[in-house]
Amino acid sequence: MEYIKRYDNGLRLVVKPAESLSVAAGIFVNVGSGDETKEQNGISHFAEHMLFKGTKTRSPFEITDSIERIGAQINAYTSKECTCYYTKSTVDHTEETLEILSDIFFNSTFRPEEIERERGVVLEEIAMTEDTPDDLCMELIGKSYFGAHPLGYTILGEADTVANFSRDSVLNHTDNYYNSANTAIVMAGRITFEDAQKFTEKYFLKNFKKSGKPCIKPKAHVSKTNFIYRAKDIEQANICLAFPYVQFDDADTDAYSLLNSILGGTMSSRLFQKIREELGLAYSVHSFPASYVNNGLLTIFAGVNYENLETTIENILNEIEVFKNKGVTKDEFLRAKEQSRSSLIFGQENMSSVMNAYGKYLILTDKLFSIDNKYENIGKLDYDKVNGLCSEMLELQKLCVSFVGKEEYAQKLKNLVNKFCLQ
Repeated sequence: MEYIKRYDNGLRLVVKPAESLSVAAGIFVNVGSGDETKEQNGISHFAEHMLFKGTKTRSPFEITDSIERIGAQINAYTSKECTCYYTKSTVDHTEETLEILSDIFFNSTFRPEEIERERGVVLEEIAMTEDTPDDLCMELIGKSYFGAHPLGYTILGEADTVANFSRDSVLNHTDNYYNSANTAIVMAGRITFEDAQKFTEKYFLKNFKKSGKPCIKPKAHVSKTNFIYRAKDIEQANICLAFPYVQFDDADTDAYSLLNSILGGTMSSRLFQKIREELGLAYSVHSFPASYVNNGLLTIFAGVNYENLETTIENILNEIEVFKNKGVTKDEFLRAKEQSRSSLIFGQENMSSVMNAYGKYLILTDKLFSIDNKYENIGKLDYDKVNGLCSEMLELQKLCVSFVGKEEYAQKLKNLVNKFCLQ
């Protein structure tokens, strides 16, 4: 059973009690890189870093020391559509971790010297991505697919935008988005709904300066064929192929998730078995979906030797054609259904995963997630309906590509992809 409490100022509390030895708690803010302007790209991530750099009563060291001396964990992440600050602790230290979360969320000081120090850290993080070809390729596919749409911006931001963030711009960002109507508190684990309400009202509810308004997400993006590459003198070609996919919480999300699992989401998938196991062309090949409010894309990634580049792409595109034209077998459907349901069950053993599932769903839909309902809905999926969706996926006429590798192979890859797209 899960619970939700909606307060008069717009703050929401979600609690998922569970038989566990721990409690995971998170503050979810409805803002990410997909809500930024081009000039402010990366500021959500930068603000996330700054909340750990000192409060009115704690230094940066004292924040982490306060957590670690009670054996707890604290961290944060920024995505395209939300920012989350979270802790995990044993049951007896739940209230202490919530007090620390509250302190960094409401009392961070954003000292100028800490901003300058952290600016250097984030610039190093951006440089690290440039030196990690597969990560870079996956960042570029967002730019290739979304173009000038905000979802095409990187989460970390560009070096030139991060270099220009001022203290005022970071404070303006948190003032605009860190309001009660744009925030949710989520807890999962061995905690009662009554205790969760007590802690929320003690450490969060009355500390918001204003109720504000929820963040309005960007409109739907209509993709068109595009090719982006970054020249790198490296030993392996990194390729991403992206196609339109369903938006977050679409009625057919579970059906499309099964189809992705069959196509390239698991070790038994068609792409893995064909490209790696049968042909031995690549160590890494897989597909993965990304669904956002109003938008979505499905990406296929492969890292291959240059001599195998053309053969690999041809076989991937051939598998796509077979998938679209002939659909999936009943056995593949049943296997994917069992994989999906067992994944839900396994996920319930990790309180941080449970907390994230409930938090993300609430912050993006304003609805209460239910693991039990999702499990039931997957079980009700019909083979004929799911199989019928194959022809609607993977539109080659809207294929977007990113490539990281030696420049002389970029044009060859582009010509090869164009040949398939124009058929």
